[in-house]
Amino acid sequence: MYSVAKARLTKRGDVSVDSAFDNEKATSRTEPWDQSDKSDLEGGMETAVKEIVSGSSKKIDAVCVSCCRYLESTTPLDRGMPNSRYGIIEESAINRAWKGYDLYGRCRWHFQEHGMEPEIFVQTDVNLAALGEYHFRRNENTLVPPEDIQALIEAGYDRHTAAEHIARRSSVAYLKLSDTIDASICVGGEIIDTLANPIFGWRRPRRLFYDGIRDKFSGTCRVHRDCFSGLISSKAIAARLAEVGIEAPLHTLPPDDPIDYIIAHYAAQLCETLNAVFFPQVISVGGRTVEDRGKRANTTTRDISEIILQSFLNEIYSDYLLRRYPNHDDITRRHGYGNRLDRNMPDVGFIQPTRSEYPVAYGGLYYAGKEALSPNMGSANSRRKNV
Repeated sequence: MYSVAKARLTKRGDVSVDSAFDNEKATSRTEPWDQSDKSDLEGGMETAVKEIVSGSSKKIDAVCVSCCRYLESTTPLDRGMPNSRYGIIEESAINRAWKGYDLYGRCRWHFQEHGMEPEIFVQTDVNLAALGEYHFRRNENTLVPPEDIQALIEAGYDRHTAAEHIARRSSVAYLKLSDTIDASICVGGEIIDTLANPIFGWRRPRRLFYDGIRDKFSGTCRVHRDCFSGLISSKAIAARLAEVGIEAPLHTLPPDDPIDYIIAHYAAQLCETLNAVFFPQVISVGGRTVEDRGKRANTTTRDISEIILQSFLNEIYSDYLLRRYPNHDDITRRHGYGNRLDRNMPDVGFIQPTRSEYPVAYGGLYYAGKEALSPNMGSANSRRKNV
């Protein structure tokens, strides 16, 4: 399965999207994705490159390849260095057969087969989704509060400078609920990228305990069993439903099904971690699970992100410190929750579904375009890029 998007990076650094489409439903697979091997990756890469080349009437300046697995290096300056591990997939407990596949090298080779030499960049899908959500929301003018911009304008700044100043402090976290569980953060339009990809999904959560009933699901992770990925990934949810005799796909279940509250309980704990460590303006929740359990058209049922938000609030208000101390306002501020509670968080709704239809593709376009324009890159001589 793969997605392809095409766009132009304008002189101002804006992304002009020409097309974006998802071929996941169009590709057939005879075996589960977690049992596929490198030949599946190679076949998908070859087909995607052919579509890009055949569907483009202009020179392609930059390409970004996203990966749903962890990579040994995503630092662009590592490309072409001796013994570089740039774009090489790490060993995964989920799919060991993908270990060592060179996304960067194979993508470059396939383009060379078509007589093309674009700049190629590789990044994880969750990092690109965080970047895409940041820029999409900023372009919608929903990320930077208008009143904050107006305050700077009244202080003597022009509108553009005021918006840029606030945008540098703005942040979006992305929580992925899909075949894997993961998260990323984008601050000021930059991905927080460290020496290795953060692994949120392998943490062990507090088990759901409600009305005297404890969640006893054993988990599906091959290594940790009951980590976040083992409890609420797509595979885990299917196993949970099978235990109670439900074989129907997740998207066919009725609104406000009990499975929604199980997902929300564990997702809220990840949001709690993101909030305590990064305090982002928005936590954007996306992935296949969110798409399957999203708000139905012409209904008043709650979106899964709204249920996650309520579970998050329940976690905060039932915190041991809050129950122990009467002056809980001081405690919540000390733990990084104060501002959210002061703003009446249920109305703020800072946990939201993704705004962009293709957050990974949108982020990939920005990432490839910006990196290609970097002074450290050889192709920075042109100010207009096709990515």
